[in-house]
Amino acid sequence: MRRKNYAAALDFAEKSLVKNAHNIKARGLKASALRKLGLEKEALEMAASSLKVDPFDYVSRFTAYLITRKSDTLNEMQSLMR
Repeated sequence: MRRKNYAAALDFAEKSLVKNAHNIKARGLKASALRKLGLEKEALEMAASSLKVDPFDYVSRFTAYLITRKSDTLNEMQSLMR
């Protein structure tokens, strides 16, 4: 992701999730890579499924915000962080 090679990052995240489907960091990385690749629908689905696994997954929650721009999402993050 740092090198802006989002397709490779997505591939690595998917490989990681094969071995551990509940890896929150890999799930967040996958959602973020999907968003960067313009696959917003898939990114939102990944973020939503990640939040079912861990409601405190801020990467997925913020990725969903970057796509939808709903202020409710930021308010939820703020209340969770407190």
